[in-house]
Amino acid sequence: MRPKTCEICGMLLGHCEHTNYLGTEQSVAAEVENMGPSPEEILKEIMDGIPKDLNVNDIQIGGDHYKSEYQHWDMIEEHGIGYLEAAASKYVCRWRDKGTPVNDLTKALHYTEKLISLHSQGKRQARGTVPRADLIRFSELNNLTLLEQSAVMWLVQWFSHADLVMAREAIVLLLQEATAGPSPDGGEDFQDMEADVDKSQR
Repeated sequence: MRPKTCEICGMLLGHCEHTNYLGTEQSVAAEVENMGPSPEEILKEIMDGIPKDLNVNDIQIGGDHYKSEYQHWDMIEEHGIGYLEAAASKYVCRWRDKGTPVNDLTKALHYTEKLISLHSQGKRQARGTVPRADLIRFSELNNLTLLEQSAVMWLVQWFSHADLVMAREAIVLLLQEATAGPSPDGGEDFQDMEADVDKSQR
């Protein structure tokens, strides 16, 4: 059986500008016209619905967990923090607000483990650091607990393997809190963890 060809140019159906991928003869222009609005038209429609004087920090796509005066992406970009640190700290900051606490903290832990792995192989050093004053301001404006603030601090101010281990351990404690509720002693676990890491560095 002989393959069907375009009656206009003789090429196999679906392989020329006169036929679509199904092999029916149709101009490319007509096919595009039938596809609906173009990307440019969709973008224009979206942009027309946004007031011209609106700040991008006032817009959120999905949810309402980023409503602070000093947002996570602002802190990260202002201080040149690396991708893995940024991703891990983002999940630490939002785990209580997004509705998927264990999932978010597991992601934070995964990014932190990747960072530890790369650093251990000599493939990654710290990128940027958030000054203490900015970290405190960020923590206050985003209502971070002491343990969340500690995890974020170790991620955005790290210089050594021990700092990354501290970040990982803080995230593990947050995961325990997410699955079992807050610790009854009000944070003693984190102080114990710091002492354990200090001993391991001797």
